[in-house]
Amino acid sequence: MVVYRFLISLPADGIYTKPRNSAAEVYAFIAKDLTEVAAVLPQTYSAADKGRVTKGGALGLLSKVYLYMKDYQKAYDTSNLVISMGYSLDPDFNHLFRPAGEFGTESVFEVNCDCAAGFGGSQYAEVQGVRNQFGWGFFTPTTALENAFEPGDIRKELTILREAKRLLKAI
Repeated sequence: MVVYRFLISLPADGIYTKPRNSAAEVYAFIAKDLTEVAAVLPQTYSAADKGRVTKGGALGLLSKVYLYMKDYQKAYDTSNLVISMGYSLDPDFNHLFRPAGEFGTESVFEVNCDCAAGFGGSQYAEVQGVRNQFGWGFFTPTTALENAFEPGDIRKELTILREAKRLLKAI
């Protein structure tokens, strides 16, 4: 007979129905954690450790937290700290989504994923990919997203995936 034991943290006061923390308390907790971890993380890693969280990654997330908190000055200041670490926009938008663009100057937080054929390729690409072209089509763009691009913006063609036959009709 196998007996499983689970460690359960029981409240010392015996009260099991505790109220939720406020959104402000949760954001303050996240901001404190990210600030503390950014202070001890390195700016870069060796090639063997690509994909590990860096100081820039922690500060990038912190900047986003400040945006959600609507503390725009802190978001701005923190973003400038990240930029000062050497991050910059890639001049070739198409380059970002190619293997050569991995861990580029625009990559503040990136997961290192081996998309080897033996593992079936990339699960993300399979889910995102266009239906009827080896993808499930779960990330269908809205009309509002399509209309947000200005006429002639090359990023639209590289951001929104379509079935090849629809694309060929448009050309």
